[in-house]
Amino acid sequence: MANYDVVIVGAGTAGSMAAAGLANKGLKVALLDRQPKEKIGVKICGDATSGEHFRRIQPITKVDPPKNDEVIQKVKGAWLYSPDREVKLELIEEGGTGIIIDRFKLGMRILNDAIDLGAELFDESFVKEPILTNDYVTGVKYRGKDKNIHEISGKVIIDASGIIGTLRTRLDPEKTFMDLELAAKDVCNCYREIRDVETEIESPEFIRLIFDQDLFL
Repeated sequence: MANYDVVIVGAGTAGSMAAAGLANKGLKVALLDRQPKEKIGVKICGDATSGEHFRRIQPITKVDPPKNDEVIQKVKGAWLYSPDREVKLELIEEGGTGIIIDRFKLGMRILNDAIDLGAELFDESFVKEPILTNDYVTGVKYRGKDKNIHEISGKVIIDASGIIGTLRTRLDPEKTFMDLELAAKDVCNCYREIRDVETEIESPEFIRLIFDQDLFL
């Protein structure tokens, strides 16, 4: 069985950022993801964030905030509309760092930064279940590129698999302090549509928020 200081399941933004920060500290890090490397980061996302989040943790992760073609649009503020569209409220954050990002390009760069810092990527690796020792998670079993089942252990195991909760949902609720299932109040179902338009968009530096529950019903 391969042994690491830290095993991270999921190479998305959280997993890759964690891998970068830990590898930067000199730890031996294994990063597993079910997707082939070239497709990691291809996922539905709102694409809006703040560069300030990245800058705050940059001293730890050594990962730069979104830059160059990773930034599609800088955001100055938001226009909030009432359900009948009769009321419009403009919110502006002076010196704000809101941005619309290219999720794939940013994700690939963060992943490559983690690898460059020393994290070892196991792509196309489908994690099957946690390995337990005296009720503690000490590793994972996964199906690798060769289609065989492998085991990998670590002093610390991080489940960064997102809402799926690959490891979290396979734990015994009576033997852990964690919430194994997401509460309904913490889940939001969303619909996303991307359109190409021929007309120029008015003030693209403002995002629009329409508070109308019947808009898409």
